[in-house]
Amino acid sequence: MPRQSDKQRHSDVLDAAITVMRDKGIQRASIRDIAEAAGMSKSSLFNYFSSKDDLIARLQGRMSEIARDELASVNLRSNLAASERLRELLKIHAYHCVERLTSPVLVTFMEHWGNPNSVLGREQLAVRDSYEQFFVKTLQECMDVGDFVAGNAQLLVRGMLGMTTWMSVWYNDEVDEPLSIVVDQFVDMCFNGLRKNVP
Repeated sequence: MPRQSDKQRHSDVLDAAITVMRDKGIQRASIRDIAEAAGMSKSSLFNYFSSKDDLIARLQGRMSEIARDELASVNLRSNLAASERLRELLKIHAYHCVERLTSPVLVTFMEHWGNPNSVLGREQLAVRDSYEQFFVKTLQECMDVGDFVAGNAQLLVRGMLGMTTWMSVWYNDEVDEPLSIVVDQFVDMCFNGLRKNVP
């Protein structure tokens, strides 16, 4: 991990890598491509990462960090009801997967998921759990106030996030409706399944 004084440069390198990998795909993006985008030599890049696999693992964390910051800003909006906040959180997740990650990047991240008993695997699980908690807490609040039927909030969130993540594979902006409309329809389906049945 980078020293405290290197944190900004480390983030800059990750952001450059994200741009290159989104354009070329992770497998086709070379270390040289990433170094050039970051404005440094290939050898300098290895001051921040030990290998391409290490870089990919750090990218997973960086992408989640970016999304977590956006999720946190929604939770600060006290003017929104819990169900409205959950809708906004799901929208952020959908946009994050479809437009920021894209399918090839997401699939490569899945391929580089570490063994849960390894240091990398434990780090990845911690990032995932931290990300999920924004949704779990908000969904639980929806249940507590009676907006949705009671259930296992974590299990339901994993289902919703899984379905939303899959949009990165099938969504095509040239043939599908605009992403904002698709996301609204998808969230409505999720919410309708969670709402209490009214006789």
